[in-house]
Amino acid sequence: MANIIVHGGDFQKYPSWFYPLGFVLHDLAGKPARIAAEAIVTAEAASAESIRALGGGESLVAELERVPADDRAVTFIVLFGDGRFLLASADPATVAEVCAGRARKVH
Repeated sequence: MANIIVHGGDFQKYPSWFYPLGFVLHDLAGKPARIAAEAIVTAEAASAESIRALGGGESLVAELERVPADDRAVTFIVLFGDGRFLLASADPATVAEVCAGRARKVH
């Protein structure tokens, strides 16, 4: 299980984790929520372009711009099947595991 730092999206900025079967996050009401890895539609390194391409709003882009620089972490964006977004950071190995085979298809 790996710690992730939630920066925004549809989840609270509470302690959260990723494990091979999915995430343990907190919804906007603060209740813990387990989300299966199969619920991930797309996951990739976060940028203003990737957030917009996935349908994220400018408030999510603004949250990305406020993420503190950290040479040991990678910031990523996840779109879940229910339409919720997760903007978070983790160590590079964890991000690679989250994003494996889930990158957006660019035509």
